[in-house]
Amino acid sequence: MIVKALQEPEKKRDKHINWPRVVVSLIGVIAVSFGLACLLQWLGAQFHLPLDEVGWLAYLSVFGATLVSSLTIIVPAPPIAISMMVAAATTWNPVMVALAASIGGTLGELSGYYALESAYFISCLSCPNNIASSTT
Repeated sequence: MIVKALQEPEKKRDKHINWPRVVVSLIGVIAVSFGLACLLQWLGAQFHLPLDEVGWLAYLSVFGATLVSSLTIIVPAPPIAISMMVAAATTWNPVMVALAASIGGTLGELSGYYALESAYFISCLSCPNNIASSTT
């Protein structure tokens, strides 16, 4: 049974792109981005918030959102970080927003990478044929 499964050629995956799903996802991200930008402008006007004084909080929020969305290892996170970036870039410096998002995304991806590498290293230590035990 196992030999037969190994001898069978691997089935080719269907490379068909589900275009309706892609279009609906893109429209959803655009709608959420527009909604967050409008909400941010409305809150600033309604409560008379000096948005220039809380710019650091916007950069920190974008950093945190991209960090958390990039920290996931198995299940991808929803693209809320993209919507936050677009909403923040309408009010604050877009270059600084992109810089905060890229640093957060990079740190998130690196932490996920190192988490998997350390799990692999720990699992290899328990193997009877590992290199460390064969040299001693």
